[in-house]
Amino acid sequence: MRYIIAAELAANGWLDTRGRLTVNGRQCLDGNAVDGQRQRAALLFQSAVSNELWPRLRSRLHRIDPEDPAASRLQFRLDRDSGRVLKPFMVQPASVTAPAKPEIAQVLEALRLDRLARHERRQRGMEDDDEAATGAIEFIEARPGPAWLLCEVYHQPDAVPPWRVGDPLGRTPAADWMRREVYDAARQRPELADVLAELLGEIKPNLDFESYRRQQDESARFEVLTAYAQAARVEGLEASLTGLLRLQASVGKDGKRREETEALLVQCQKVLETVLVECLRRWPITHPQRRIDRHWQLADVRRALKAAAPQVAPAVIDAIRIQPGKLFNAVTRHTGSLRPYLAGVLLSFADHPQHPFRSIAADAAQMQALLALSHARDAAGHGGQTEAPPARATVLHYTEVTLQIVQRLTEGFQSS
Repeated sequence: MRYIIAAELAANGWLDTRGRLTVNGRQCLDGNAVDGQRQRAALLFQSAVSNELWPRLRSRLHRIDPEDPAASRLQFRLDRDSGRVLKPFMVQPASVTAPAKPEIAQVLEALRLDRLARHERRQRGMEDDDEAATGAIEFIEARPGPAWLLCEVYHQPDAVPPWRVGDPLGRTPAADWMRREVYDAARQRPELADVLAELLGEIKPNLDFESYRRQQDESARFEVLTAYAQAARVEGLEASLTGLLRLQASVGKDGKRREETEALLVQCQKVLETVLVECLRRWPITHPQRRIDRHWQLADVRRALKAAAPQVAPAVIDAIRIQPGKLFNAVTRHTGSLRPYLAGVLLSFADHPQHPFRSIAADAAQMQALLALSHARDAAGHGGQTEAPPARATVLHYTEVTLQIVQRLTEGFQSS
């Protein structure tokens, strides 16, 4: 009874400090209660493999029942018509001892991270299908109950390492904290390491996850440091180049996955945007408010670019096709995408006779490849495109052009 009074009646404002009914309490008895601090039971999750408290809170679970719960290896029917079944690899600890009860600070941190994941979910326009309360906390069960959770390990070429693990609680498409769980489980279970060898590579039992992550990136980083010595002077360029080189090696090796080829295309544009924004920072346009009129037409933009960069082929200028507002934002705020940044750099030639991009701008083949990359990336970024995606060999060519441009520009950064 003391629990009910303290945790529900008083907390909801239905009893006062002397234990007497309040106005809201009388309304509750009359069936007209206002919403108070509604209590909900919610589930926290603690790994039986690592003992880590997962950053997730759920008031309910999506349940899937195996065909035979008593079987030594569970399987699930995915399609009754085709009879297709799922036979997941089952990971359980060597000992069935329940993990220690987490500290309250760990619980609060888990709740904070879950709230962030729910916020990001709403930002992506996805509904929040679980409204578990995250206010006052009280443990209902001191001992956790066992449960199997189903998750998927899959290839993700732009990740480091290049694989992801789905969020078993469904908050986010992927969960980085689950990668550590899967990796640690593979260290302990050689048979799991064999199953995941194609994705994870060689698993060494004495190599922790962070060391493994650094090792996976070491070869690409070494190439960046040797071939692009000035990359570290440009914010974000070293990491972007590392990702580009890793993807280039993967696509060049087999290139069987369309999503990997498209990821390489995206990474090319990301790298080029990074160096073009750096150009706009180092060689800015003087008085852009006077030089760029937001009321211009496309023809006015073309005339301004041709006057500032006469060495650029007219066909290239015509293909840029950028609105004056986007050009102005690219120059003044450094926001936008590849073509606005490119147009801003060309316009800055009038202020900087020794601009390092001048020699690139005069190379019609490189400029045409750069613009073709941009148009292909735009098509790939808009779902349901009518154009066929560029072939693997074409994307690899764009990659070579990107690397050549970066190398020439970063050499210019050194002398600036």
